[in-house]
Amino acid sequence: MGNTGSKENVISEEALNEYVELTYLNKSEIRQIYKRLDDLESGILKQNLHYRFSLEQINKILPQIRCNPFCDVIYRVFSSKQDGHLSFEDTLDLCSAFSMNCPRSVRAAWAFEIFGKLTDTIESIFAGFCVHEILTFVLANICHPPILRNHYTYSRTIPQSLKLQLQNFIVCW
Repeated sequence: MGNTGSKENVISEEALNEYVELTYLNKSEIRQIYKRLDDLESGILKQNLHYRFSLEQINKILPQIRCNPFCDVIYRVFSSKQDGHLSFEDTLDLCSAFSMNCPRSVRAAWAFEIFGKLTDTIESIFAGFCVHEILTFVLANICHPPILRNHYTYSRTIPQSLKLQLQNFIVCW
């Protein structure tokens, strides 16, 4: 009797297979994301798979993003409607991009998408610094194995505070 509703919040096998094809997530990870979202508003995804969850709700199921210094920008990039909300598919895209199974080239593309959204902030914080040096530093740290990061040298014209901000960005990936 206690298990009667246990299948209620399960995504269809057909949809599950499609999401496995389109993301770098496995079935278990997709089911877990579906369940976490469905637990926020029970049954809502069964009624409307495209329901849009508030960022406050997303923060509850993705604390690793909430604690990220770039969480606002990350959410803006992954919100398909740019409305301050994420759908189930938006959340899958976000989790897929941060997945260990996601290729470095794809992660780098997402990183630059996020970096691109930081334009206004970057212009004010990094005013007077060579954007080429900044992007080279970020690219080198995202695309090179961690062992090479310590050997990467960059211009001394980038101040320590800027290096720390860039390293915070890189750690996100």
